[in-house]
Amino acid sequence: MNETTGRRREVRRWVGLTILAGLLAFWLLLLSRGYGWFGGRLAAGGVAMEAVAVRSGFLLHAPGSIAGVAEVEGPGGRWARVVPRNIGGGWTLAPFDWAPETDYRVRLGRIETTVRAPQRAAAWLTASLALGQVLLAEASPGETHKPAALALSPDGRYAAVGTSRGLLMAVEAATGRELWRARARGGGVVRAVAFSADGGVLLAGDQGQGAAAWATAVPRSADEGWGRELWRLPFFDALAGGESDAAAPSYALPGVYRIRPLPGGDVLMVAAHSWMVGSHKRCRSKLWRLAARTGEVRWTWPAGDEASRNQVVWFDCDASGDAVAVAVSRDPHAEPADAALPGLPDEAVALLDGAGRVAGVHRLSPLGGLFPTVTFWRGVAMRPDGRFLVVTADDGRAFGFQLGRPMEGGGALAADEPTPPPLTLLWTRNLATPVELAGIPMVATTGCAAGVPAACLVATGAGHVPLDPAAGQRGPPALHPGGLRLAALDWTTGEVRWSLPLEDDPEGIRASDDGRAVAVAFSPVGEIDVSRPAKPDGSHGLLLLGLDERGAPLARLTSTYRTLGPVEYDLLALAADGGAAAVGECEAVAPGQTVVGQTRVHFLR
Repeated sequence: MNETTGRRREVRRWVGLTILAGLLAFWLLLLSRGYGWFGGRLAAGGVAMEAVAVRSGFLLHAPGSIAGVAEVEGPGGRWARVVPRNIGGGWTLAPFDWAPETDYRVRLGRIETTVRAPQRAAAWLTASLALGQVLLAEASPGETHKPAALALSPDGRYAAVGTSRGLLMAVEAATGRELWRARARGGGVVRAVAFSADGGVLLAGDQGQGAAAWATAVPRSADEGWGRELWRLPFFDALAGGESDAAAPSYALPGVYRIRPLPGGDVLMVAAHSWMVGSHKRCRSKLWRLAARTGEVRWTWPAGDEASRNQVVWFDCDASGDAVAVAVSRDPHAEPADAALPGLPDEAVALLDGAGRVAGVHRLSPLGGLFPTVTFWRGVAMRPDGRFLVVTADDGRAFGFQLGRPMEGGGALAADEPTPPPLTLLWTRNLATPVELAGIPMVATTGCAAGVPAACLVATGAGHVPLDPAAGQRGPPALHPGGLRLAALDWTTGEVRWSLPLEDDPEGIRASDDGRAVAVAFSPVGEIDVSRPAKPDGSHGLLLLGLDERGAPLARLTSTYRTLGPVEYDLLALAADGGAAAVGECEAVAPGQTVVGQTRVHFLR
């Protein structure tokens, strides 16, 4: 009996040890797979992690919540610790300056994977927002809902989308998930959107009978909700809105054209209004500096209740907002009795100081011929340090100015040196001025410009025959030697440092805060020609550039993202750090009633 009991105890002991060893081996296997010891692509529990090399680092995605410190191991075998950033939708960004065609191991918490960096970072589509589906219930039969304004929060996590039918939406950029929507009280087009520099305020401006700018708080935590309005500023009456011609209800109504956030918590905003009275045109414009969170008006230009009798639709400023430049057009069809206000410029570039006062004015002489006056679109670009300014005119010329400070590298002024004038013309360059081919004059557009520390970027469009430049009427597209280029102009001399060919007309340009990342939207102008060969993935889209690249100009082109439908003017956005971008696509009906593209917004990393 005792011998049998002993044998049974021995068997039970070996069975227990075997089970324990099996459990220990199984646990070690799971642990090792979680840390990537056998292949590195599985987390604990067998969850795969996706890793993509994007321009600003490695984009990581895995189901469930991921937490922990991010680490990257390069060719030398050394691990570098980086601060990961949750951008929503299960995506985490591990910022890292990777080298092309190099293998890296990336670890986030208990998950590890291996990724090979490409020769050039492609634009990675994280999500699309299909407005045709989202807004179907908002539109009446025959109405079209399409994007009209687009912005990204400074960290690229949120997007703001304004529509042609008066909706403002907040969207999670990583997933395309709609977070909140509101309708503009005036029922017009949401023409401009922006986030404050700290990302805490969403600003919008509409165009319509109830034209106003307003601000909404961005939630700081999951406990807060969207939709808390901070302030609202009506400006319909300030721009003589009651005199609008109902026959032209779109651009003949007051509207905000640009909202520029400033690092100190303020924003600059410009609104304009132009309408016909018989055969003459009337224009009204006004510029505000506001506190983003409270709406408190710091100053306006012109001051008080007056509005400029000229057309101002764009401006630029230095990084602090203490120097603001505007290009002031005088329409050749302007009503003779509607004279400019005393002391305000006409057909000129004006420099405003930090209090909104005119510090300097430089009047420009007309080119003559088809261009009896000097008019502008959106070609105003100031270098971030406020030392230089470039303005492009509709006649194809570019003008470079020095702004009231010593020249580059000059340091502080000596006591006996005269103070430099506030606005000095340094150079003039004919980028796309009229040329004659077979006796027919052609010109190219120069309305897209952006200022970065290294250079002023000017994008020229396709050539065309100008029929009536003042009215924006143009003939058929034509070749122009200076057209369809992105040129980097030297701030001090106007010389072209480098240039890149553009596939089609530029539809807007954006630069990151540090000037290292640039986005240029492109799309054909005019009627879509489905008979010409189109690229398999679309003839419209977004160019993404990295300006810290060296070597040939094409090395600066990091990627091209194409859309099937056209990209209308200014439907692009770039995050402040350059890591996220967005572009709006619209539907179009080509000849033969062929529908091209979709109404949607694409979010990229």
